[in-house]
Amino acid sequence: MVDLIEPQTFEEQLAVLNGEDLSEFRSNQLLRAELAVDEKIFINQKPSLWPSLIFNWDLSFEGQRFALDGFRAKEFKKSYPEGFRLAWVSFADFDKKLCHYNRRDNEEEVWSIGEKTKTAGVIAYVARNLPITPLLINVNSEGELCLNGGNHRYAVLKFSGADAFIPVYYDFEDFEKISSVLELHELQPDL
Repeated sequence: MVDLIEPQTFEEQLAVLNGEDLSEFRSNQLLRAELAVDEKIFINQKPSLWPSLIFNWDLSFEGQRFALDGFRAKEFKKSYPEGFRLAWVSFADFDKKLCHYNRRDNEEEVWSIGEKTKTAGVIAYVARNLPITPLLINVNSEGELCLNGGNHRYAVLKFSGADAFIPVYYDFEDFEKISSVLELHELQPDL
């Protein structure tokens, strides 16, 4: 009897070589294709025309790698074996204290800053109630609160009517710096 090897695309072969599960990779590719169609609908749309967006926060250790663009699971575990620390922050306080080069001050900046397809992708992703990773924050050398990951998530959060409190991630060793700028809650505050 001859074993038949299932044909694979170059991307599928690369995913398998990187340790990814082939069926999971294919499922994610299908989702990405569907989201790409949705993205085209949302590009340049005013926030008032967006669907109602409720962020389904992915607080899992496995999901933390998505706080950084382009990190594979193996790379993340090697670079951040303990992962990130989670805290809840007041969105209003966070937004007010966010440094000027990360903060979005008006609706036009949703589309004029950053990549439009990434912003539209966040809208499409959240509209489908898919789990999304919290923002990754830090304090820069000037003592200002900044984003290390999640600029597009932040923009969509801000102009979709963010919850009073949002989860954020940060490096364990940065607790003192961040807590000197922003009040951190270990548990989600009651509203």
